[in-house]
Amino acid sequence: MKFRAPIMIALALVCFGCGGLLMDNYIAPGPNPDNKYEFDYSPKEGMKLKDPLSFLLISAKPEIEFPAIRVDSSGQSGVPSEESNQNMRNVINDFSAAMVDDLKEILTDKRFRLIQLLENQQMATFGQREQSNFSLFPRVSVQIKDKIISAIKPGHNLGQALLKQIVPGEVTGRLSVKARISFEVQEPITWQLIWVKSIDTDVFEEEYSYKWNLASSGYVIGEDTRPQALASILMKSYDSILDNLSTYIDVDEFTMLSKQALEIRKKATGIIK
Repeated sequence: MKFRAPIMIALALVCFGCGGLLMDNYIAPGPNPDNKYEFDYSPKEGMKLKDPLSFLLISAKPEIEFPAIRVDSSGQSGVPSEESNQNMRNVINDFSAAMVDDLKEILTDKRFRLIQLLENQQMATFGQREQSNFSLFPRVSVQIKDKIISAIKPGHNLGQALLKQIVPGEVTGRLSVKARISFEVQEPITWQLIWVKSIDTDVFEEEYSYKWNLASSGYVIGEDTRPQALASILMKSYDSILDNLSTYIDVDEFTMLSKQALEIRKKATGIIK
């Protein structure tokens, strides 16, 4: 018992006399907000096919070019935020999937028949290819750029007892997004390209913010509005993309293209020389 008091006094002198030895209490940023978005398109009235034509629809995963999203003591470089990238990738996957669904609706509204939706050409059977007048291959590529507006480092707040609280820093910035949507039509027996169209969206911008701090496992990011900013940008361009696509799927043009596709198929199968 007689040795306890000197030890306690010594510990107190060390802890309070040297701020660098205080225990750091890193306050985690709050949770990321729920993202709210919807990609939906209603086809407009237009011309319908007189004689049926069939599409073999082949989907593809979107191509995404991410900026370097990183943080350190300045909030601008260091360890990538994989969760933010994944959340933004989910938004673009939903954007691409919705586009394929609305493309199917546009085609059926114009009285095209859809044979099958496939992930790639290799999955197509000969029977599916033979039944189809065309194969349609939509591609989606999205380029995301990121500009930092301000970056505040995590700050120190004196807490209770021996704890020194470090509150999250905050980064604000601006996302700019440009997308290219291309559609390739092929003759499905030979996979010969017979028609291609591309749609480039305008460059849209949206501001975002997120908070970050250190933790035992590394960097922690929260309250991140980047995925919602990306979704808001893509929603702005969605209807115009589908309007353009609906115009491109012209029934008179595809009626003529069906004759070209038939000639290609006949030559490939040796019916005509």
